[in-house]
Amino acid sequence: MFTCCCAADGTDGVQEYAGIGTDEAHGSLVGVHAQSEKGKEPHKSGELKEFTAVVERDRTTTPLGVLLDPSGIGSLYVCSVQQEGQSPVRTANERAPTEKQLRAGDFIFQVNQVCSDVHAMMTEMQRSSRIEFLVRRPTVYAVSFDRRGASVGCGITYDSCAGISLVIESINEGPVADWNASHPDRAVAVGDRVVSVNDSWGSAGQLLDAIRASDRLTLQFVRATAL
Repeated sequence: MFTCCCAADGTDGVQEYAGIGTDEAHGSLVGVHAQSEKGKEPHKSGELKEFTAVVERDRTTTPLGVLLDPSGIGSLYVCSVQQEGQSPVRTANERAPTEKQLRAGDFIFQVNQVCSDVHAMMTEMQRSSRIEFLVRRPTVYAVSFDRRGASVGCGITYDSCAGISLVIESINEGPVADWNASHPDRAVAVGDRVVSVNDSWGSAGQLLDAIRASDRLTLQFVRATAL
């Protein structure tokens, strides 16, 4: 239902992103697969838009206790934070004020001094025992339309292993472009993430299935809060 941004023939499809944000892919780099949290808490008025979170661990092989999706453009998306037992991220959160705690739905734009390149950011995490995250809170918005059997008209990518969202890579002719023309204040942009479909959350694959199953769609998006 999405147009694949890398398809030469213009057929519908999606581009899968090899997941590196999982335990299996990086030797327990990011930690326990905590349950993904539905309805990520959006940025609130008066709350910090951006902050630094410092996480420390005894060994670089110790799982951090956070599940990350690296399929974004220049940032890592926090799918979930371990809530049970102890982990470096949970310990850091307990020591930090509420407004500086890492939460599901946050965006990480820098790992120590590494930014822009998500692969390099993940590698920096893997080899570091002290990690400084530059974190930005999410902004949430929703769009609704009836695609009437047509493609939604977006090129997307997603993490097929750990992803719980669909990342917009391009916007082509179709319902989303029509929505943007009619709603410039809530226009969908490249890099935004679909996190729910018709009030249903789940894995990236489940989100795709939900889109395929219905013409009338309400898509909830998140993006990093603008500074």
